[in-house]
Amino acid sequence: MAGSILATNPKAKEINSKMVERMFEWASKDDYVCSEEEAFFLVFNWREISDAGLEVQKLEGIELQNYGKYVYSQLLPQLAPLADPGSMPGQTILFDGDLLPRAIQPFLTATGKPGQELLQRYNPDDLYIVACYRVGGARLFRKALARSLRKSSTIGFVDLLPCAVGAEEHGEFTELVLSKLFLLPALHIAFGRCIFLQFGFLAPQEIIDMGFITVSQDEGFAAT
Repeated sequence: MAGSILATNPKAKEINSKMVERMFEWASKDDYVCSEEEAFFLVFNWREISDAGLEVQKLEGIELQNYGKYVYSQLLPQLAPLADPGSMPGQTILFDGDLLPRAIQPFLTATGKPGQELLQRYNPDDLYIVACYRVGGARLFRKALARSLRKSSTIGFVDLLPCAVGAEEHGEFTELVLSKLFLLPALHIAFGRCIFLQFGFLAPQEIIDMGFITVSQDEGFAAT
């Protein structure tokens, strides 16, 4: 069985205190809905990341392409407790990350104008995605996350595309992510805590250094 992962930020109490204050601010907004859920795809252009030389990782002297490491290193700081989206009450599950296969093209077309415009600008094979399921202020969260990624000038970031959740077991989103794209549940983020489900792009200490309170592993997902 995989070893348990546990790391705690030494400034946890300070971060937690500030986070609670910000969470109350979010919860007091007229358009915040505690139970609101939404699913969406974070879309990146892997060619832009590659051209910038940001995906290369050296392992025993061998250079490997690791788009996931770069994408998550840009995404997770936006979800840390004191970041704008990260301080919003709610829970987030991120599903792996992979190159976007042509099988997803019908979905992009079905999303309406955003997806159709994206297909006009990019070859689907040039896209790298991370899937996200959010409960709690979902529409506000998606908008805030997109704004933060653009504000930080994240190289390769393209757009956030919403996906129908459905009424039963996350409906279309679950079928699409798990049955067609085969993106595994990677991280569960809630109230400043990051739980590893099946994740290997970054080490726990790297995530702690981004400002999370704790990093742990869900033993139910531990490899055997």
